[in-house]
Amino acid sequence: MALGGKIYPGIASVSCPAKRNVDVKKDGKSDGATLQDKGYDPSPVTITLRIVSEEQWDEFQTLLPDVHPRKAGGVRNVLEIVHPKANLLGIFLVYISEIEIGDPTADAGLTITLKAIETKKPVPVKNAGTGSINDAIAYLERKAFELEKTINDALAVGDTNTAKQAKAQHTEVLNKHKQLLDERAGKKKGSQGDPPKPTPPVTGDIF
Repeated sequence: MALGGKIYPGIASVSCPAKRNVDVKKDGKSDGATLQDKGYDPSPVTITLRIVSEEQWDEFQTLLPDVHPRKAGGVRNVLEIVHPKANLLGIFLVYISEIEIGDPTADAGLTITLKAIETKKPVPVKNAGTGSINDAIAYLERKAFELEKTINDALAVGDTNTAKQAKAQHTEVLNKHKQLLDERAGKKKGSQGDPPKPTPPVTGDIF
């Protein structure tokens, strides 16, 4: 699961129900009701991260300023979310409104819950140069390598559940990596007067 172009550590789960705002008007003198469709409501998005190692906890702390609702400096930014479930439902941009860190346990690790709301406001990173994209690409390549090691280590001890969850995250990382490579290629073409290459939709298996 990625927010704002950064992959978040731990095992991630996302809940994001998609619904429409339907006004039900019932006439007390007859059966049934009339419906008035008022369009769709922004979806509430709940992101749960299960942190199971000290390394993941340290990594999350470095990312915390990007999602902290009380971050110094005023209004926070809208973040792009990359997750197969959210993207399949047409949810690509979210605004973090709440964060909660649970108590650690020996068997389940530490649970971190991020609550957000879907938004259509453009992400204010379109003017970023290729340098920031290169940094993100390098980070994703390191993350993919770490996840490959996690998968192999889990399979070596017969932990198929951890391997499956790491494989799902690995797929997200590779999809985002490809997306950024295409975006970087589009920026280079755009600087030469050619139209930018369109970004392909994010896809991935849901396990």
